[in-house]
Amino acid sequence: MQKSYFVNLWLRYMLRHMKERKGFVNQSCAEGHLRKKVFSETPEDLAENIHSAEHLVRMILLWARDSEMMDDDKRFDKGWVALGEYTKELMKKHEKVFCSGYCKKVRGKREEGRGFCYGYE
Repeated sequence: MQKSYFVNLWLRYMLRHMKERKGFVNQSCAEGHLRKKVFSETPEDLAENIHSAEHLVRMILLWARDSEMMDDDKRFDKGWVALGEYTKELMKKHEKVFCSGYCKKVRGKREEGRGFCYGYE
């Protein structure tokens, strides 16, 4: 399993909520100076497709702005709460697998006297 597996699950879930309103992607791309491809759910590695934290934050800000402009703040709030619940559920179900994916880096630092892995080796 690639390290970005859980990140990609989270991003795919977020994109589905963002794109609920027809026309959101076209409007956001024009106003936010983003390419349509960053809203695509089809790439295997969505994290690489979105490319940067700046793009991700711009997308979220446009999502919030869109909801406010359409007089539907509840849509954004509902999506954001659902995203938070999904995030908690992912970690409840997959904490050990998620954390163990990063242990190798931490293990090397621990051998040097820095860091630890919280028992997920």
